[in-house]
Amino acid sequence: MSWGSSPWGSSSWGGGPGGALDLVAAIIVRDNVVRLEFNAKVYLSHLLDPEDAVPEKFSAVPVPGTKGWNDSDARPVRLVKVEYSTESDGVPIEANGFFLSVTTDRPFTPFPAQYEFTVRDIYEEGNFSNTLAEKALLADSTYRILQRPKNDAPSTSRDFANPQTIRAAQGVSAQPALAKLGTYLVDDTGDYAYDDIQTGRRKRIVRRIVTRKNAFAHLTGYGVGVGAYGKKLASVATVSALLADIEAQLLQEPDIRTVKAKLIRDRARPGLYRIDVAVQPKVGKASMFQVPFASE
Repeated sequence: MSWGSSPWGSSSWGGGPGGALDLVAAIIVRDNVVRLEFNAKVYLSHLLDPEDAVPEKFSAVPVPGTKGWNDSDARPVRLVKVEYSTESDGVPIEANGFFLSVTTDRPFTPFPAQYEFTVRDIYEEGNFSNTLAEKALLADSTYRILQRPKNDAPSTSRDFANPQTIRAAQGVSAQPALAKLGTYLVDDTGDYAYDDIQTGRRKRIVRRIVTRKNAFAHLTGYGVGVGAYGKKLASVATVSALLADIEAQLLQEPDIRTVKAKLIRDRARPGLYRIDVAVQPKVGKASMFQVPFASE
């Protein structure tokens, strides 16, 4: 049987009449999966019949003296699951049955560790007279390197939509007319709605600035409580301390790299103020947020 027209080139596959079943390759493709290639379709029923390719017919033994990248000895593993490799594993349809993916109970020790894989009493599909009594092959483990986490990596976390302003409510995929500020909303599918990035960031900025310090018992030091400053804002030292507290608080948000806060007084209406917050996020463009408030 020849697969010369397949993506696998002109290599000869298939035991066929007179062709002995053989294990031709063993490749560790994931931390805990080895792919075994045979020259004929292997019988795998999952029925635990005598001819079934059960995990007990496979073994993986660390090659003595081989170590992983961190100089640790190759650890022993146990093979616990056997499946046909499929198209999702990169195996073409015409090669189905020629490959087995065998899963271990724990990850292999990384490269340059090596393992010896042995198969016993494997049968060809549809031809039980064609068997593989025993065959062993060596395989290199997968290469692994630990990456230091990056602070500027995009965050996929999202926050439930809990709008504090009409504009935020209108930005949610929900019925604005039915939305009540400060409540959790649902989207068009009936699932919980999520804030977009800017809306969620603004909500967290406003919440930190207006919340009275230590108002949340489980969040020590959380909140600025800007509304309680009142007539104290006439003092330059108090304003400086207020802005420093705002900046220190907002830098605790996981997606903010730098922040600069500024207090703006409304000269026409005494007692009204605005905090201008310039934020440079860890990912994306800088933006400006405004938090108006009235002193108590």
